[in-house]
Amino acid sequence: MNIKAYTTLTLLTLLFTFIMSCSPESNVDFPKKPCLEPTTNNSFKLCNPLVAMVNEDVVVVPAGFETDLASIPRALWFIHSPTDSETISPAILHDFMYSCPGKYSRRTIDSIFYSGLIDNLVNPIVAYEYWLAVRLAGSSHFNTGTHCATTDISAEKI
Repeated sequence: MNIKAYTTLTLLTLLFTFIMSCSPESNVDFPKKPCLEPTTNNSFKLCNPLVAMVNEDVVVVPAGFETDLASIPRALWFIHSPTDSETISPAILHDFMYSCPGKYSRRTIDSIFYSGLIDNLVNPIVAYEYWLAVRLAGSSHFNTGTHCATTDISAEKI
């Protein structure tokens, strides 16, 4: 095997290993699409609560919650726009869970984000790029130890 083929095979193996390291650990379902109102500075506000089923847990992002969807620098929007429809609900959930992590660790929230992207039919490589970005650059946005009031919604009411 020549050096170019060996290098290519090695890089593909590493890429596959990295992608598999963030395999979906959760089932994430959004029964309804979010309603968003634009605010200032490329941010949005939820018109209605966003309900997410994360495995057996119900997570409710309250109406009025502000988000930038995905914190992608504007210069990179030609690669991945934060307004791609299949990424919006997972991004809102991720932003909310970072601001109010409750019982979840940052690693778990990032895994839920990845799972939500995959469950929303985002290309696995794109989902991995989003996951890698939050793993590498998200720590300054994580609000450790904060518990937010929860809404009493059971799975049967959704």
